[in-house]
Amino acid sequence: TQGSAYAKSSFLFKTVEFVSAVIGTLFRVTDESLDDLPEAMDEIARVAPDKIKNNIDYQILGSAGDDTATIKGLYAASKKTDFASATTYLAKVANANKVDVISLMKDQAETSKYIADTIIINPTDVRLLAAEKDQLDNSKTDRRVVFDALGEPVAICGMMIKRNVNQTADKVTVLASNMLQIGDRKQMTLEVGYDASDFSTGYKTIRIGVRLAFAVRNPLAVIYCSGLDAAVTAITVV
Repeated sequence: TQGSAYAKSSFLFKTVEFVSAVIGTLFRVTDESLDDLPEAMDEIARVAPDKIKNNIDYQILGSAGDDTATIKGLYAASKKTDFASATTYLAKVANANKVDVISLMKDQAETSKYIADTIIINPTDVRLLAAEKDQLDNSKTDRRVVFDALGEPVAICGMMIKRNVNQTADKVTVLASNMLQIGDRKQMTLEVGYDASDFSTGYKTIRIGVRLAFAVRNPLAVIYCSGLDAAVTAITVV
């Protein structure tokens, strides 16, 4: 109303524990390898970081973790919300398929005011989506699935597909990507030195590691389906 004071409100901050962890590995090479083949260090510098990154993917996507031995990943109870296939969306779609499940997962995120933009899915499930057939074994085309020029699915219901082998097959996650945070406490380092009997035996130890933390700002923005095939059955109108 004109001439009146604004209504009062409050903005409350919530403290969230953001535990960092060290992920690393070490391996040994002979002094002769490093002396005779300078290219060895170039190869190590290329391969070793990929190994660490794959382990980070596994800890975030392949295991719930507990922030002690491994990072508390995306599927810890405090970081995701289960798809409500047995309650809210039970028997809601006639002749449902996997795309319908993903569409309803996006809807579930939107009911909490989050716009999902990313799907994390195992490559095998992407192939199965592209290979769906009708009752006459003809390939089916769903207008909600976007394919690239090579025939690979790249988006579903407007959400970008992120393939990752660390995501267990038959499980899928729909999320708002801006709700995920990976914090670098110490960037990746590669160090060469002596360890234990290295000097006397003619070896050098190479150590590579990174210190980081992983957090989800709000689990309502991360919708997780633990069984894609079972969810299809649950949402199908009987």
